[in-house]
Amino acid sequence: MPSLVHLRREKYQDILMTQGTAARGTVSASFAAGQIDLDEVADSIRVAGGNVTGPVDTPWFSTDVTFSDADGNTVTLTAPRMVDQTAAQAWVNDQITGDFETPETIAPNPSEN
Repeated sequence: MPSLVHLRREKYQDILMTQGTAARGTVSASFAAGQIDLDEVADSIRVAGGNVTGPVDTPWFSTDVTFSDADGNTVTLTAPRMVDQTAAQAWVNDQITGDFETPETIAPNPSEN
């Protein structure tokens, strides 16, 4: 009987697994790297003989390093470019318009008090 396993860490952090034949190089995963030095990570992987792309600055104000594991699966580490934070905020201000509710502007729900 076919089955499906659904793993969830937090909202939008889901993994769906089914039984099947293993296939090399079919998984792609992306992880937030936080404050990790991606240049250093890329250099370490290259020294170990790994296949690395990057670090690459993206149009969405992040820096990405992508590498393959021994099975051919790809992993991308991504980190915000803090040096471009002012430019990113300017882009948001220029490109995104409208009336948006924020926690500060949403009226309290009387039934919650």
